[in-house]
Parts: sequence; structure tokens; C-alpha cells
Amino acid sequence: MRHVERVVSRVLLWGGLLSIVAMTLGGLLLINTSFLAEGVNIPLLVITVLVIAAVFLFILRKLLDARRRPYAAGEESMIGSLGSVREPLNPSGMVFVNGALWQATSTSGPLDAGAPVRVVGVDGLRLRVEAVQQTEAGRSQGPQAASS
Repeated sequence: MRHVERVVSRVLLWGGLLSIVAMTLGGLLLINTSFLAEGVNIPLLVITVLVIAAVFLFILRKLLDARRRPYAAGEESMIGSLGSVREPLNPSGMVFVNGALWQATSTSGPLDAGAPVRVVGVDGLRLRVEAVQQTEAGRSQGPQAASS
């Protein structure tokens, strides 16, 4: 599978670079040098090629970054996620994790609403969570903190 990814990446890279070269040469061939003739504005051609090349390289970089990232789905992607308690956990209740409400069971005793938690396990559609110290939750919770 890795071999196929490398081939696809190389085809995209070389295809894009050759397209940029072809566009540049095509633009240069539109220049008419006869007396009082109008031609392509060279600075405009250069700016256009540079902008298109920059957009192409940006998209190619994002594509390659996405291919290198590990696939995250299912239970494995939930473990370690941070969230907050929405309904008190005594020991069961509701928590908000990754943009969704989940039924949860606390492994660290009763927790009040608003308390930060970390997912330590998944049992079907029920999460097992533990309390997180306030300093750790504020530092690594990110956008979830704003939605709590």
C-alpha cells in the first residue's frame, strides 16, 4: 500500500510541475513581437504562474500531510480525549466529548457538572472517564473548553 501512495504522490507532483511549466511556456508563446502588436503582459503572466504554483504546492502539501496521518476512527480514537461533565456522574451520567454528548461512567468517584474528564475506555456506547486536574484540562482541552 505504501508503494501505491508513493506512486500517486509522485504522479501528482510531476503532473502539477509539468502543468505549471506548460502554462508558462504557453503564455510566452502568446507574445507577438511584430510592430505595434499587442502581446501578453509578462509581469502578469509571471504573477499568475506564481499564484497558481503556490496554490498547487499548498494543496499538495496538505494532501501529503493527510496521507501520513494515522487513521483514527472507532474506540481507539476516543481514548485519551478530554471533555466535560454535563450531568453529574454518580457514577453514571452524561459527558461532552469531541463535540457530542455521551453516556459515561466515572472510574474516579462522583463528579459534578462542569468537571473536566478524560476518556479511559469505551464499553459499546458508554464511555469510562476519570477526573482530570484543572491545570491539565485548561492547557490541553482547546476548543472543547469554549463549548462546555
